[in-house]
Amino acid sequence: MPARTHGTTDDPLTLALDAEIAHETEVEQQVRLKKEKEARRVSETIDEGIREEKAALKKSRPVRVLLLGQSESGKSTALKNFQIIHTPQAWATERASWRTVIQLNLIRS
Repeated sequence: MPARTHGTTDDPLTLALDAEIAHETEVEQQVRLKKEKEARRVSETIDEGIREEKAALKKSRPVRVLLLGQSESGKSTALKNFQIIHTPQAWATERASWRTVIQLNLIRS
C-alpha cells in the first residue's frame, strides 16, 4: 500500500500524519476514509446551511437611506430611481396608483 504524502514539507503536523498513515492497516485505512467522507459530508451540509442563511438575511434585510439636501435638489427623484432599480415590482404597483392622480391633474388643467 503506497503512503499518502502531502508533498515535501517541513510542517510537523504533515510529517506526523504521513507517518501515521504509512503504518496503518487496510482496515484502519477503510475506517479512516469512511470517517473522512462522513466529516466532509457534515462540513458541506453546514456550509450549505450557512450559505442559505446568508442569502435569506440578504433578501429580508431592509435598506434605509437618509436623503439630505436643500429643497429642489432632487431627493425625491433619487428615491424614485432607487425604487425603480432595486424594487421594480413595488414601483409597478405604485405607478398604477399614480395613474389616476395624473389623469385627474390633466383633466383639471
